Amino acid sequence: MKTGTCPKCGSLNVFMEQSGIELGRSSLGVRVRTTMMTAPSAITSYVCTDCGYFENYIADLDKLADVAQKWQRVEPQL
Repeated sequence: MKTGTCPKCGSLNVFMEQSGIELGRSSLGVRVRTTMMTAPSAITSYVCTDCGYFENYIADLDKLADVAQKWQRVEPQL
């Protein structure tokens, strides 16, 4: 989606917006738990206007670093 091509249908009609799709009750972003008190993290939303597929990405680089330190890594299945 970030390249402008939909991975589901191949369309080039992909659009993005900061916090374009709200998940949950807060329009401030999503809550990514890394501590007991977690503030919402901003997201960037991508939508294909041909098939409706969408993706959200966490925009807060500090939050991503926290996740990498505190969450369990998923080992690749080879």
